[in-house]
Amino acid sequence: MLVTGQALVYQQLICYNQEISKHSEVFMGFLDSIVSFFRTEAEEPIQKVGRNEACWCGSGKKYKKCHLVEDEKKMAKKYASNCGSS
Repeated sequence: MLVTGQALVYQQLICYNQEISKHSEVFMGFLDSIVSFFRTEAEEPIQKVGRNEACWCGSGKKYKKCHLVEDEKKMAKKYASNCGSS
């Protein structure tokens, strides 16, 4: 049987442990959100194509006349989506 003082300390330790558990769950959720923010899906490496080189699609056209504008729009949209307010 615990003495009254020991029982009080034991009860306080139990409460302290429960508080730590609550905070650790919040902290782990916070860490998960940070990790998911920096984790990116595997993207195919972007091959730099010169404006006057043949287009990557194999059409035989110069890149600037084929996919340049479309690719620039995709890149602008991609980077703009990362700048949105949260």
